[in-house]
Amino acid sequence: MPESSRPIPTDHLAPPDQWTEEYWRTNVYQGDRMPEYTLRAMLVGCAIGILLVAVNIYMGLKTGFGEGGSIIAAIMGLVVFKALKSRYSILENNITQTVGSAAGSIGNIVNVVPAFVIMAAAGTIPRAMTWWQVMLYVFSTSLIGVFFAIPLRKQVVVEEKLRFPSGTACAEIMRNLHGKGEEAKKHGGVLGCFMLLSALIKWLQEGVPRIMTGVSLQAGEWAGIAANRLVLGMAWDPLLLGAGFLVGVRIGLSLLLGAIIAWPVLGPVLVNQGIVILPEAGSAYRPIMAWTMWPGVTIMIAAGLTALALKWRVVAGTFRSMMAIGKGGANDALEMGFKTWVFWVLGSSLLCIMVMALGFHIPWWLTMLSIVLSFVMAAIAVRCIGQTEVNPVSAFASMNQLIVGAIMPANIQANLTLAGVAGAGASEAGDMMQDLKTGWLVGATPKRQVMAQIWGVLVGSAVAVPMLLLIFHSYELGTELMPAPSAFRFAALAELFAKGFGALPAYAVTAMLMGAGLGVLLGILENNAKVRTWIPSPVGIGVAMIIPFSYSFAIFLGAAIYFILKLAIPKQMDEYQFVIGAAGIAGSSLMGMIIALLILLGMPA
Repeated sequence: MPESSRPIPTDHLAPPDQWTEEYWRTNVYQGDRMPEYTLRAMLVGCAIGILLVAVNIYMGLKTGFGEGGSIIAAIMGLVVFKALKSRYSILENNITQTVGSAAGSIGNIVNVVPAFVIMAAAGTIPRAMTWWQVMLYVFSTSLIGVFFAIPLRKQVVVEEKLRFPSGTACAEIMRNLHGKGEEAKKHGGVLGCFMLLSALIKWLQEGVPRIMTGVSLQAGEWAGIAANRLVLGMAWDPLLLGAGFLVGVRIGLSLLLGAIIAWPVLGPVLVNQGIVILPEAGSAYRPIMAWTMWPGVTIMIAAGLTALALKWRVVAGTFRSMMAIGKGGANDALEMGFKTWVFWVLGSSLLCIMVMALGFHIPWWLTMLSIVLSFVMAAIAVRCIGQTEVNPVSAFASMNQLIVGAIMPANIQANLTLAGVAGAGASEAGDMMQDLKTGWLVGATPKRQVMAQIWGVLVGSAVAVPMLLLIFHSYELGTELMPAPSAFRFAALAELFAKGFGALPAYAVTAMLMGAGLGVLLGILENNAKVRTWIPSPVGIGVAMIIPFSYSFAIFLGAAIYFILKLAIPKQMDEYQFVIGAAGIAGSSLMGMIIALLILLGMPA
């Protein structure tokens, strides 16, 4: 039996950057003195993970952004057990957030899978994925990322002590909440109130009866085109305002800049010059987006690949980390053994190869090549996250698309699915390492966290299937309600390889060359930490050229509100920024999924 469920006081400990393996095992580790890998912690984590899957599917298809969910899972887990008046150790909480965030961060749910739907609707490929293909594909590609992270833990967490900002923040919040019962109640109260408010606003916008409009500007003209056709207004969706709270001013301003370039500037020019032909009635969003997405996608890809090339020191450090596999240490009894790791890696790789071969007719050697590339990319992603908090998933996926496109240019299914191998591997490896950093700081058992992560991936993959099918049946992708920017980025690059540049819209190649130049320039400037704060984000600009103007403006407004509040009440914003932003996203997303279900059952869309 555990000796105590009370966490070890941290005021007597040396700073974490001074911990050695031996020091951590003797002074910090708590897995032998309190409950940790318990059934209740796992069940609550799975329940929270299901909510986070819904949130990330809805948010990702709306905006192209996602939320890992470690902190919100930790807060919700503690709130649940406080409400039940049950003792709940900090290590159980750590397992809960590990399971929840693992489910919420599963790869490919808002890029590859909906890309199949988009291209099937356009007649580019025969059909979209079936439900069993979705589940096996998402599970197998995400599972690989979990095991790719394991051998790097000792190097990047224990030896180099990389910061991993989200993992560190999650540990700090858990320590504060478990040390102060009243703080947990406050955080839970704020989270619940803002989630309910967000859900109510969403229902008033898209439920029955709809007594709030989603876009404020409905009248007038801009350059000869009705403003409402260009969607020039403000989308009053709490999800978008909450996203602005989290992404910050730089991303918010970048989205606004990209939106202005794409919609009130380029949009009317494209229409008035006859480059884009609008239907007689209805929104101009889809026809204009079919052109602006090309420079937008190019900006993001060029910037991502440039930034990756400039991180050669990170790449070199990655290979040094790989060479550290198998070296002994004081915590070997608490970690997954080398033979066990090899078994799981080979097993998950074989599963992925079988899924690709039987489900998508991809040659085994091409899948194996993508798995090897995914290992390298996941390892680099882990170091990027540890140092900068940025996970270059899109750049890795695009690189894999380029490689597969060079080998099999006409095979769109191979291009999409194998790009997802790299994206999912990097996504899940990054989440795993953030969680392992949290566990290191609170004294958790790494081996138990890995098992929790596996269960989270399994649960997330299973529940993603009905949620995705629900969205696909209730909404058309590529509209104002569901822009699916990440999916269009994947589909665009795959189609480019299959059809060639000659199939692009008029002047799109010129725009792509200009976008590539801008992306490379911004990628170079972003590599300088001092300059980075003052330049636009290429991701923000690129995404804004795919999603409606009203969405970008709403995210910008959310970032502006946070900035003003940060100046007025800095202490409160430091404490509640994440809670408020995440609540706005979660409440709106969950209500959006409920509305999608009602639409499927017959409610007017």
